[in-house]
Amino acid sequence: MTAAVPILTRRYRRTATVTDWQSAPGNTELEFTALGPGYGECLVLHLGFREWMIVDSCLTEDDEQPALQYLRRLGVDVATEVKLVVATHWHDDHVQGMQALVDACQSARFACSAVLGRKELLGAIGRRSESERTTSSGVKEMRAVLKKVAAKHRPRAPRPMWVLECTSLHYRAEPYGCEVRALSPSSRMLGLAYQRIGSLLEQSRFAQVPRDHVNDAAVALWVEAGDATLLLGSDLEEKSCKGWTAAIACGATRGGKAEIIKVPHHGSEGAHHPPVWAQLLHPRPHAIVCSFHCGNVDLPTDKDVERLCQAARLHRTTPDGVRTVLRDGRLVKAFGPMGRVTLRRTFAQGNNWDVHYEGGCTGCPPPPPT
Repeated sequence: MTAAVPILTRRYRRTATVTDWQSAPGNTELEFTALGPGYGECLVLHLGFREWMIVDSCLTEDDEQPALQYLRRLGVDVATEVKLVVATHWHDDHVQGMQALVDACQSARFACSAVLGRKELLGAIGRRSESERTTSSGVKEMRAVLKKVAAKHRPRAPRPMWVLECTSLHYRAEPYGCEVRALSPSSRMLGLAYQRIGSLLEQSRFAQVPRDHVNDAAVALWVEAGDATLLLGSDLEEKSCKGWTAAIACGATRGGKAEIIKVPHHGSEGAHHPPVWAQLLHPRPHAIVCSFHCGNVDLPTDKDVERLCQAARLHRTTPDGVRTVLRDGRLVKAFGPMGRVTLRRTFAQGNNWDVHYEGGCTGCPPPPPT
């Protein structure tokens, strides 16, 4: 049992231990939580001193927002204590339920990628052609979010932020310093997005514009809080040096190394970039994978799990995924039970995290010593 840590405010319990999973972390405790039903993911971080951030969004089987459920269960006032909400990109499995999240977190800054793909751009400007009748639910969700933040429906919140590499999203100087910085998307990706805008203006039919790959524009985040450092990889992949190569080169990590990585793109081979593990991570970090199972796609694969277990202490959200069910006379998507992986430690504890699972989460032991 970890020694008790004094709390500096009456709002939280008087003493806390990092193994007390039913209560909110104390002022000097850090927390990283990953939530996922097998299709969709959401990250919740306590940065110390009642400052929370939420990255991406998913839904429970009952169409509820799990981050809000989790925080309220801990007694957190989401309207005032959540300081930052980030949508890393507009794919359905990352933004479902984002409207409810933004509505509830009234004091939080909203941030999303400054680089928009073709559908995302059309959604942002509210333009739809004949070919856009099949616009994904993720684009529709984000269109509604952008309308709300632009209309100042959240007067207590800072202005929304469009994110590029090296953008500082959140900063605290003391008593324990904290900063959240973006590693991506790169300026090169923004230039390519401007080219797409030119193509849209030149074409008489939007359908003639080539499709693009939204993962290239995903926001990867570097989080420093006290003496802890975390890398949140979103779905950023490595393609033609536009992804992780550019993220490493931007210098936002300032030479630091992370203790925790939210593994990018559900642990897939396309998002695995060896220099990330060599240059940005401590040896054998905690690696959290949010599983993805939909149709014929199952991530991570057995090969991915084997690779990650060799390099890290692996934790996975629930292996269940999306299925189609009949509800109120129509076919709808239903998700598996929510899995939760939570890691906590105090600022003074060093790289020594306590881990807690809920739902169908799994992990793997470290490989035997050689």
